Amino acid sequence: MKLKHFLITLVAIAAGTACSLPGNENGMIEIEVGQTYPEKEIHLKEVAEISYVKLDASADDYLLDGSVVGISDKTIVAFNRKTNVFLFFSIDGKPLSHFNHQGGGPEDYVVVSSVLFDENAKELYVNDVAKKKLLVYSPDGSFKRTLPLPANSSVGRFFNFDNNSLLLYDGMKRARSIFAAGNKEPEVASDGDSYTYPFVRISKETGDVVEYIPVPEDFDIVLGIRLNDAETAGITNNIIPGRTMPIGYYRDGFLLYNQETDTVFYYAKNHALAPAFVRTPPIREMSPITYLNMLFEAGNYEFIQTHTLIKVLPGPLKTTYLARDKRDGAIYTQKIVFDDYHDADVILKPDMLLFSDGRTGFLQYPVDQLKEALADNKLNGKLRTITEGLADEDNDLLVLLKFKP
Repeated sequence: MKLKHFLITLVAIAAGTACSLPGNENGMIEIEVGQTYPEKEIHLKEVAEISYVKLDASADDYLLDGSVVGISDKTIVAFNRKTNVFLFFSIDGKPLSHFNHQGGGPEDYVVVSSVLFDENAKELYVNDVAKKKLLVYSPDGSFKRTLPLPANSSVGRFFNFDNNSLLLYDGMKRARSIFAAGNKEPEVASDGDSYTYPFVRISKETGDVVEYIPVPEDFDIVLGIRLNDAETAGITNNIIPGRTMPIGYYRDGFLLYNQETDTVFYYAKNHALAPAFVRTPPIREMSPITYLNMLFEAGNYEFIQTHTLIKVLPGPLKTTYLARDKRDGAIYTQKIVFDDYHDADVILKPDMLLFSDGRTGFLQYPVDQLKEALADNKLNGKLRTITEGLADEDNDLLVLLKFKP
């Protein structure tokens, strides 16, 4: 792969980017991790516009036995993992199309890892981790093209950067650090066909590298838990890696972050890169380590996820969900109140954003759960009315959350 544009530099920060950053008069915003914060109730309606969608289940071909994997302003995409079928619904829940391309042919997927739906181009990108390729389909299942990924790469979720490129993160460097810490040989060689740097934009048409983004890295720190001898039975590696989300939507751009370091960077649509948040204390000074995973903005808050390298069943890591009030900088343990569903276990976390504007997420509730909550008198308002009309064979109900700027 050829590098079409040279590395951007950290000092090349456009004025427009600086204006859109969250920092204060003292510079970057500090987020102190690893301590206990008081709980604060935040009503879901404070930070999001709430709507309900019934996915039409009148046709057997559109029965949902999986999860929503993409939302646009016009389309909802779901994936049934047991049958490898993609389902397309209109934003109001009407069936549109479905297809299954699971197989061994050149136009088929083998193992679906992550997906992205581009509403403007009407294209579904499917990340096949077995083939090391992104396969592109139309909503009716017509195959369009293949975007090759490096054989030694480890690409998880990817993002729609603009009309011409995708933004992704290659986690192979992190994976190799985990193998090294566990005293195991990596499954692939350390050299060969791979991305030069973890953060990269690639062409939507060819898969060629458009730009590398030089975010600081420090893979000497291992974000994982070492197992003892009794715990390693049947496990090929004696380190359980913590989950990381290196890319997150933020305002008009993205947050980019190597969790082994202290600084979260903002990457704007004009390709400028600037530091935005810093975690404290420095990660190298903590034992056990608590790392900031990612955050997103909604209304007056930034919702933050952290992990601590301590095993907690069902584990493997202790996870904390925080909320930072942008008005005064105070940080709290989040307790989200869903007024239409008393005692609902709602957590606002960065990976729930599936719409390319970084503003739309969802909650997904099975009918039997809602019926039980109705019987226990836990439902109110519109959610109660909708649940009263649900049949047992109906699809899960979606609660769409349009997060406020």
